[in-house]
Amino acid sequence: MIRQRDGRIQEQKIESMGVTLDPTYAHPEGRKSPVNFEDAILVGLLSLETGQYLDPQTGQKLPLSAAVEGKLIDTSSAMIVDPSSGDKISLEAALKAGVVDPANGDFIDPDSGKKVMSLEDAFSAGLIESTYLPESGQVIDEQKGQSRP
Repeated sequence: MIRQRDGRIQEQKIESMGVTLDPTYAHPEGRKSPVNFEDAILVGLLSLETGQYLDPQTGQKLPLSAAVEGKLIDTSSAMIVDPSSGDKISLEAALKAGVVDPANGDFIDPDSGKKVMSLEDAFSAGLIESTYLPESGQVIDEQKGQSRP
């Protein structure tokens, strides 16, 4: 999906997977809005192994914090299940609270500062949820972590 040599999106491959990118995202003129967190993972822009974001315009690999600060990733597009409390919070809140390490996406126990699990393990365990559920047309309320039509 992403060419390793230059970091560019392979649009035909993305289309064959049934993923539709906003046209402004894939073209050289630039992206006008941040990408959904889950979509960034699915198309290979955000590595689950390293937590690094591959900027498709520059080919540069960035830590999660730089991708968030640069508004390349929409922090309101994902809910994070805090492994210590079980509460659902937005990615933005998880980063601010120290639940998610801004450098690599690892899940951290905010009390001890110790790594609980990798971003990859958290994704596999279902601790990262999209705030938009396309199959039902529902959106997850960031404040309550509950689905809304």
